[in-house]
Amino acid sequence: GLRLDLREVPDLSPDVKIALYRIAQEASNNVVQHANAHELSVRLDADDDCVRLEICDDGVGFEPCRAATGGLGTTTMHERAAAIGATLTIDSRPGEGTCVRVLYKR
Repeated sequence: GLRLDLREVPDLSPDVKIALYRIAQEASNNVVQHANAHELSVRLDADDDCVRLEICDDGVGFEPCRAATGGLGTTTMHERAAAIGATLTIDSRPGEGTCVRVLYKR
């Protein structure tokens, strides 16, 4: 199943909107193609200081260190986050699913 939790987010520059959208797209695409997941959740929320994007699944997971060499689009996601001054973390373990989190400080 798919669960969306999209809270009201303050107006952001087009570059930030596009970067967050592309990261969510790549992470979700990875879930569909590789994770063998039953659940995918996408959460976007913000407060006065920062915007948070989280894409999590209950799939097969992976070793993030192995993917850092360019597999699963992780390099591209990190580059997109860095281009807008955001931080991106990937938490995953084989058999335990994956969470991609982006923190953009306004």
